[in-house]
Amino acid sequence: MKTPENTHEIAVSASDVTSVTNDSIQSESSAPTASKAPDSRRKNPTRPVLPRQWMLHEEEGFKPFYYRLWSFPKEAYPGVARWKLLGQDNEELSREKLYTSKKYVIVDKVPNDIAREYIRQNHYLKDINAAEITYGLYVFKRPEYKEMFLGHKPYPARYNKFNVFPRLIGVAIYGNPVGAAAWSSISEVITNSRQVKELKRMFVADNVKNAMKNGESKLISDSIASIKNDFPDVKAIVTYAAPDQLHKGTIYQAANFKFQPTTPPSTSQFQAYSEITKERYAGGWTQSKSCQDSGISSSENSLKQHFGYPVGLKNHSYKFRYVFQIVRSKKEAARDAEIKEFVDGATKYPFAPYFPAPAFVKNQHEFYSKLKVWYNENECITYKSNLDPERFFVHPKVLEEEKARLEKRLKEINDHLDMIVK
Repeated sequence: MKTPENTHEIAVSASDVTSVTNDSIQSESSAPTASKAPDSRRKNPTRPVLPRQWMLHEEEGFKPFYYRLWSFPKEAYPGVARWKLLGQDNEELSREKLYTSKKYVIVDKVPNDIAREYIRQNHYLKDINAAEITYGLYVFKRPEYKEMFLGHKPYPARYNKFNVFPRLIGVAIYGNPVGAAAWSSISEVITNSRQVKELKRMFVADNVKNAMKNGESKLISDSIASIKNDFPDVKAIVTYAAPDQLHKGTIYQAANFKFQPTTPPSTSQFQAYSEITKERYAGGWTQSKSCQDSGISSSENSLKQHFGYPVGLKNHSYKFRYVFQIVRSKKEAARDAEIKEFVDGATKYPFAPYFPAPAFVKNQHEFYSKLKVWYNENECITYKSNLDPERFFVHPKVLEEEKARLEKRLKEINDHLDMIVK
């Protein structure tokens, strides 16, 4: 494992690293006292505490190695693996998950290019054009490492930073809303576009979800708290849950977002997926604005003509809008008045007093998750799911023929085995 190209005062030499075990740090108290000269560092009680880790990426050109994608944990740490083995229904385990999350994880800034690459490798949309504000969810191997990170404990004189530094296991990216006038449709309290940010992408590694129930909620709540401090003009965070991806917005509900129903798009607007669209569009699906700029209508017939066969079509997704109001008043009465003014100001799309009903969510899922595959000009088959549309590009007749061939071959094998004298 290579170390960063430009070192920092907390970086250790190669010889130092080899003297440290793979999952431990070497403190002054751990050094043997017999038959060895005393360590001069122990005589200096005023030895300065090394800088906190988060200050490192303020240095120009410095990129800590734990950000590098090949250093991300592919499997859960031993403690996480133990939780997974104990099962999801253990009440004692459930309490331990929430408690342990506070000891092992932290939300902090992450460089924009690293956040985009993390989303590119993990999120179903694969890419994002702009990453204005980026935060990461980090995990430490041991609670004491987090204490060092926060400056509550000094780093030892020598340590293995690959083990002590945290790993990036989640990313949240915020930016300006996609729609130019999206800010104006939230509330009259918002008077300009700078007062709204959109949570554009979020992904948390699966092994974290198995280890702590509130990993995604913690990333959202702590990152919004940072935005509140860093961006005093921001009054609201808006985000969307896509029914065509079977998203309900559960994590937004848990993070105290408000549900704001909006007008669904026309049922005659579609998105297309084919071999051609895979080369032109991120994620493979056509985008309405890109098609419009190219003079292509989002109607079914137009998409069929432009993107060949087989081509999969799905209705342009209606998205559930969730809004988080950033309340800045300190006193309870003033806070209540600020919340009321924000909610009452939503004239175009009134906020709903409740979250979407299960029956409504189910209906939206069923409608927007369908996939129509046109195999030629006249032949079309509708499937229940549009996830991984490429798997439906093989015509069912071909699959039936393959199934019959395999069943015939299986019968021949069984007949052959039955002829063996036992």
